[in-house]
Amino acid sequence: MDLTRGTSATIKRVYNNNVLLAELNDGSEMVLVGKGIGFGHKPGAPIDLDSADQRFVPDGSYAASHVAGVLSDAPLEQIELAQDITALAQQELRLEPRQSLLVPILDHLGFAVQRARDGIKVDFPLRWEVAQLYPAEGNLGRRVVALIQERLGVELQEEEWVAFALHFVNQQSAQVRFLQDRLHDRDDCQGLLPALGAVG
Repeated sequence: MDLTRGTSATIKRVYNNNVLLAELNDGSEMVLVGKGIGFGHKPGAPIDLDSADQRFVPDGSYAASHVAGVLSDAPLEQIELAQDITALAQQELRLEPRQSLLVPILDHLGFAVQRARDGIKVDFPLRWEVAQLYPAEGNLGRRVVALIQERLGVELQEEEWVAFALHFVNQQSAQVRFLQDRLHDRDDCQGLLPALGAVG
């Protein structure tokens, strides 16, 4: 159940026509995204949360202002694509769809697209290691590169799959560290820590 549906908030900052930061009645923050949602609005004005196409509630990965800043630098189609890539990672690799994955994916996507449009090539020295050690992540990285060409009409450097694969690997490591931290708080589970460490 969405408890924010049909409620209003106060605009805290307008980043651009499509992204703004809102403050709810309880003082929490939410990033609102939608075509033209920020047009003509100023901080302090009320905003209907239902007017947003997408709403991002901070999940502890980043501050709301950081999420809003990254989103405001990206075209809407890249935001949607990054969300779809995150969903693929959840489906294929069982990664949690957290902003700790979405934000780096979106940030890298923007730079990769710009490099391709400018004809800039970069070196990916870990290509062999990633392919050998993380085949599932590598395969998904290749699918992501193909999906970007299909959706955005931009042909990335072929080796960009390496960078996307490493984002997936980093997210898996973050999930393991989270479990390790939780287990450290429970003396009766200390014996599980070496096994968890081996997963990363």
